[in-house]
Amino acid sequence: VPYLWLNTLPISRRILAYRFILLGYYASRGSQVPRRFQIEAAMESYEDHDSLVIAGTGSGKTLIIALLILLNGSPDGLTLTILPLKRLQITQVATFCLHYRINTIAINDDMPHDDNYWNMMVHNLTTRTAGTARHLIITTEQLFKSKTGHLSRLCRLVCDTRFQKRIDRVNIDEVHFIYFAGMKRHGLDAFRPAWGCLKEIKAILPSRIPWQGLTATCPPHVECVIKQSIFRDDYSVTRLTSNRPNTIYATHKVVGGLDVLDNYNCFLRRSDPASQPRVLLFFDLTSLTRRVALHLTSLLPIELRDKGIILHYHSLMSPEYLVHAHEQFTSKTGKCRILCATSAESTGVDFPDVDIVVKAGLPESLAYSLQCGGRALRWE
Repeated sequence: VPYLWLNTLPISRRILAYRFILLGYYASRGSQVPRRFQIEAAMESYEDHDSLVIAGTGSGKTLIIALLILLNGSPDGLTLTILPLKRLQITQVATFCLHYRINTIAINDDMPHDDNYWNMMVHNLTTRTAGTARHLIITTEQLFKSKTGHLSRLCRLVCDTRFQKRIDRVNIDEVHFIYFAGMKRHGLDAFRPAWGCLKEIKAILPSRIPWQGLTATCPPHVECVIKQSIFRDDYSVTRLTSNRPNTIYATHKVVGGLDVLDNYNCFLRRSDPASQPRVLLFFDLTSLTRRVALHLTSLLPIELRDKGIILHYHSLMSPEYLVHAHEQFTSKTGKCRILCATSAESTGVDFPDVDIVVKAGLPESLAYSLQCGGRALRWE
């Protein structure tokens, strides 16, 4: 507990800070005590300021969102959190529901279209009653028209004034996607143009609603675009370094090229597979994820080759396999020790026990490099 800092606060803010500390401690069943930057960021949003949180991957930005929901005593209050990836939605829903005991659901194009489900969980427009969920984690595209020109169900709700009254705040996790995915860059169209249109949602919602962006990667030119898209001029910034004392950066010169598979032998502990550290390798090419995984598997003793110790992961694989591979790598009891993945696993997804993170080749940007590197040693 940051007592010295707490004692410098005005009494009203000190009380608020202690409330956040107690909520975080009891909601996590004693496993988490909010740190200073988390309390500062939560207070800014609680006081209805637009705010930007820039903190390294794995630093605890999710707890900030949880604290604000827990402090709101209204059973009808609703928090919207915008995320870029379905995989990230799955892990975040599990975190909020199981760890913080906050009723949370994901809204994406896989969500049931059943009226009863929406009326019970989200909002009933006919009876004007709130659903049971207190937290909606949504993909950006659900806030706009579909490719066929139809309004999504959530889009219709967001335009309804009765639903708007329930919204306490809007969070945008991985807010750097506004720039990297929502803007035209290098002569190419936006990869996900909905991210560049969030100012339209900001204009629809009441001005009283604070918006908070959270990211690990926000150089000045990215922050400028984010500000123009979603923030008022008086927004605040809470900043924490992306470096952590338990990580070391290193470069390794490959022989021949990235497709020479023997370059990756150093990450496999063949002499003692039982002590194999968890290694996460990122590749730009999906074909290379498979080739490296098969090559490293071939180096294992024959009796271990079908045990799933080495797996590969990319977006073209079946949802069932992706869930299996992710769980086998992230679970404490999972058998997978080396995961060869594409960038789908680099953004925001929680890897709590990775010893070594490898980026094969030069990263396309510092932002991408920090996202990849932030997967390491998140339990330390």
